Amino acid sequence: MKNTEKAFLWIIKILEEMNIPYKISGGFAARAYGVNRELADIDIEVNDKDILLISDKVKTCITHGPYRYKDDNWDLELMTLQYEG
Repeated sequence: MKNTEKAFLWIIKILEEMNIPYKISGGFAARAYGVNRELADIDIEVNDKDILLISDKVKTCITHGPYRYKDDNWDLELMTLQYEG
């Protein structure tokens, strides 16, 4: 994944400026604990209600969503961003 650190710092800055609580999950979190696995994305969890607040700030980077995703295992508000390619 290109510019992982830059993308991470960009989105975290937005979340912190907006006082939005978040947690890092997925492969990025696993790497923080020493797991060596290739990254395809950075998973960041926020409260459903905060997705719409964030979407206005990042609208030029949205590739999917925000939308509700629901199946047998998941029920969540989802948005995908692409930062600098």
